[in-house]
Amino acid sequence: MIRAWRAFRGYAAAQDHRASTWAPSGGSANAEVGIAAATVARRARDAVRNDPYAARMVDLWTGNAVGADITTRWPDQRHADTWRRWAEGTACDAEGRLDLYGLQALAMRAVVESGECFVRFLLAPPSSANPIGLRLQVLEADHLDTARNGMVEGAPTIQGIALGETGAPIG
Repeated sequence: MIRAWRAFRGYAAAQDHRASTWAPSGGSANAEVGIAAATVARRARDAVRNDPYAARMVDLWTGNAVGADITTRWPDQRHADTWRRWAEGTACDAEGRLDLYGLQALAMRAVVESGECFVRFLLAPPSSANPIGLRLQVLEADHLDTARNGMVEGAPTIQGIALGETGAPIG
């Protein structure tokens, strides 16, 4: 009994004098995020625009996560050359402005600043500039209607994300 009590007391969160003002809600992560996500994202964006310290933190997180770029290795030169043509040109960007490495940085900045983003995969006819036949579009999370909850079009939906049988996002 005494050994169990000492183990219990070993957790700072379990000690009354250290956590007397700590009042966890007990709700699920989705419930907690759903209430505050839009407000937190707006405040974070405002801080990045108006506070050089916040802007620098986003730059550091992005730089450390993505660096110069996230690359791949291919088993042969033909695949490597095809990938390089696609990744290093702007044909991989649905808006035609960034190369793949710029898109990676854009997505990471959105995740750090707003908590999430979406990358939309758009099929394109293969060409010399886009031999993969794929364009990517980075979308801010604001495009998601987080008020959609419950059964939506026959699928259980939480904060605008439709879930399949196993809970994986399907739409």
